[in-house]
Amino acid sequence: LGEARISELEATLGETVAKIKELKSKRKATQEEQYADQDALGEANEIRMKENKEFHEAETDMLQAIDACKNAIIVLSKHNPELAQVKSIARMLQTARVPQLILKNGGALDQFRAKALKEFLTGADKASESSFLGIPGMQSYAPQSGQVFGILKQMKEDFEKDLGEEQESEKKAVEEFEKLKAGKEDEIETAKKAIIQFDQDLAALAETNAEAMN
Repeated sequence: LGEARISELEATLGETVAKIKELKSKRKATQEEQYADQDALGEANEIRMKENKEFHEAETDMLQAIDACKNAIIVLSKHNPELAQVKSIARMLQTARVPQLILKNGGALDQFRAKALKEFLTGADKASESSFLGIPGMQSYAPQSGQVFGILKQMKEDFEKDLGEEQESEKKAVEEFEKLKAGKEDEIETAKKAIIQFDQDLAALAETNAEAMN
């Protein structure tokens, strides 16, 4: 080989090796970004599933509580409800954990309401026909003017408001997650395409190198 050919070969090989090194470095960085995006998407998906489960549990609790309050209001709206009906709504309110849900906000007024409602539920549970009118929070022959009736009306409104806010919050969280998911999936797809291109370019350079050596 002539000196000029040797110099040319060294220059070509040097340039090719430098390009291969650069492409390998870029490929490595791109793959690391792809893996990081996949991890972030997996983590976001887990968090979203957990949040969605919590939302559905809270929504079910509130729907049951609203339903129990509605039924209780209907019964207590009657001028003289039967004891069996009062006992039935008391059981519904207890099953729906209405006193516990009242305490969720934790204010002094909520504590007062929860205490009054618990007393009513305990009284209704123990009541017999003779002591029926002694149930705490009831008023003789006019339950709709009693303390418990007012609490239940207020709580029904509060639960409906809370439910609306929870549903709105969940809707926003779903929208934000879908946006994040779409963005990460785009980034992952772009990285995968770039890696394929890097591999093709590296193969072409390796071929150029081999040809130059012949």
